[in-house]
Amino acid sequence: ISAEGHTEGEAVVENEVAATPTTDGSYDTVVYCSVCGEELSRKTTVVPAVGHEAAEAVEENRKDATCTEAGSYDVVVYCSCCEEKVELSRETITVDALGHTEGEAVVENKVDADCVNAGSYDTVVYCTVCNEEVSRETTTIDALGHTDGEWVVTKEAEVGVAGEETLYCAVCGEVMETKEIPAISAYFRAAEGTTTVVDKEKGLIYGLEEYLYDLEGFVEYEGGEVEYIESENGFGTGTVVNFIVNGEVYESYTIIIFGDLTGDGVIDTYDTAKLAAIANFDIEVEEGSAIAIAADVAENDGVADTYDLAKLYQVVNGDTTISQVQEIA
Repeated sequence: ISAEGHTEGEAVVENEVAATPTTDGSYDTVVYCSVCGEELSRKTTVVPAVGHEAAEAVEENRKDATCTEAGSYDVVVYCSCCEEKVELSRETITVDALGHTEGEAVVENKVDADCVNAGSYDTVVYCTVCNEEVSRETTTIDALGHTDGEWVVTKEAEVGVAGEETLYCAVCGEVMETKEIPAISAYFRAAEGTTTVVDKEKGLIYGLEEYLYDLEGFVEYEGGEVEYIESENGFGTGTVVNFIVNGEVYESYTIIIFGDLTGDGVIDTYDTAKLAAIANFDIEVEEGSAIAIAADVAENDGVADTYDLAKLYQVVNGDTTISQVQEIA
């Protein structure tokens, strides 16, 4: 009996390997005998690689731009079908630096100007984002100059010696100017054309008249004022005359009227009575005193005695006169 031969069954697929984006796949088409199961045919079919499929682009590695530095980021595309991340493309995008944002100007380092020194200040602008200094401008302020204050006497003028006056700045007190105060031209002397004697060495004034109340017309002076300190009985022998300059006694004199022992400026019997008491040693008179000098009317010997008393009697009786200009012992 002859072999009946195989009976082909339906083709089946074996050894199927799926294609990937990067590798080919394959499968076998196999026919078996439906009676005995023997393989009758096998055909291997190659399935080409499917290739990558791009997913949506994503952003990576972003670095923000600052005021002064550029920023950047990457635009990356991955395959959407690969289990492992497969990068298909990467593009780096650069973002320009933002630049500074200027804030309001502020004043720094202010130095006030004074009378002699200039001042200054800085006008500064900072970035409101990063606080970096954007600009700085220095402005100079001119010195203010001095302001006149008041003139102050820094040295009083004296007789024959100049003084000084100083102008100070009203703000800083610095000396701005000085000027000389003329020396005081002060004098006290006998009036021209009179018999007055001003004896500066002895400190006496004589050569006067009776019945005086002051020395007007007998002396002349400048640069001061005259003060009278009368004797106990009025304006006469013993009256002190002070010449005052700048509030201080510059010269001092004592008035002598020869024959006026009581100091009232009149020669009369009261004076003869006092001289008699002196001559008789009933009254003690200091040598060189005003009364002692006024009593020495006869011999100019510096002694009050009976000779002086005799002459004074004659004067009071109108028989003679006393010279008010005579040498004083």
